[in-house]
Amino acid sequence: ALIAFLESFAVARAIAEKEHYEVDPRQELLALGICNVVGSFFRCMPVTGSFSRSAVNFQAGAKSTISSMVTAVAVLIVVLFLTPLFEPLPQAVLGAIIVVAVSSLVNFQEMKHLWKTDR
Repeated sequence: ALIAFLESFAVARAIAEKEHYEVDPRQELLALGICNVVGSFFRCMPVTGSFSRSAVNFQAGAKSTISSMVTAVAVLIVVLFLTPLFEPLPQAVLGAIIVVAVSSLVNFQEMKHLWKTDR
């Protein structure tokens, strides 16, 4: 649970820095905790934030949670009706789409600084 929180908070903080707004870690932890407690009554998997979906929404210019609802409807339509069209695509192509979207959230300057500091 702690690792899930750290991952989701790191993604939120990376996007918040680029958009110039604050993220409250207590609010993030409370939201994840409530979701996991409620989900436990329905035998759900543990809830975390989606790193790749956040990156794709950020790159697409999404500003509200309505983009998540639109995405959910689009995924539902694809799963119900268009799955045979995507079946021949290799998994590498689908993975490349996610890697490209996530790469914008990686701060290489910070990694370089941390590498020098660690040595």
